[in-house]
Parts: sequence; structure tokens; C-alpha cells
Amino acid sequence: MLNPEQQLVSLLVGVLETVCNQVLLGYAATGIEQGLKPPAVLVQLESISELQQQGSRRKDQWLFNLSAVVPTNDRATYALLELSRTIRQALSNDKALTEHCRKLTFSETQFDIAPSQGQLSFADITLTLETVF
Repeated sequence: MLNPEQQLVSLLVGVLETVCNQVLLGYAATGIEQGLKPPAVLVQLESISELQQQGSRRKDQWLFNLSAVVPTNDRATYALLELSRTIRQALSNDKALTEHCRKLTFSETQFDIAPSQGQLSFADITLTLETVF
């Protein structure tokens, strides 16, 4: 059985899998091109910060980097726009990710369009979750 923190990550990945068939958790920064079959969503847990402690309950802030990945071609910009919009919509719907999640916010989306065909292009979003466990 998963603890609440593992459950949160598992639910996040589950929501992202409704957007894209390939969701990779904790990806390596280099060499990813060899095993990746875009489109894909890469999920990296960047940090967990304790915001407040009260008895056995604590409030944390989780930072995730979500990267939408597509092959570079003449439609890459449009594909990244669509994939990043769909990610935001899937995570912003009315039902909470988990009962422990109190607040969910997104950063601006940063686009990195590769200079030539056949390379990978990315749209990076920082997802911030405030949780109470």
C-alpha cells in the first residue's frame, strides 16, 4: 500500500496519462532521446518544502517540472501548445488531485523548440502543489 506522498505522485502520473500515453517519472537529464517515443510528458519532482507544522499535521509545497515533448517538425509549436494546454486543463478540473492537495498553481510555460527536424522540442511547466498531511 502506498503512503500518502506516494499516492499523490501516483495520482499525478495517472492524470497525466489521460493526456498522453507516455508519461515518464524521474527522467534523467541526458540521454533521454534514445528511449523516448514522443509525444511524451516527463515528470520531475524538483523539491518538497515544509511550510508549516502543527502537531502531527504538516503543510508542504511540492514543485514538479512537467515537460511536454514532441518531435521537431513544422507543427511542433502547435503540438506543444495543444499538449501543454491539455495538461493544464486535466490538472485544473474541479475535482482535487487528492484530499491532501489544497492548492495547485502553474508557472508560465517555457518553450524550447529545437533548431532542426528530428530533434526533440519541449514545453516546460512548473506545477506547484500545497498539501496537508
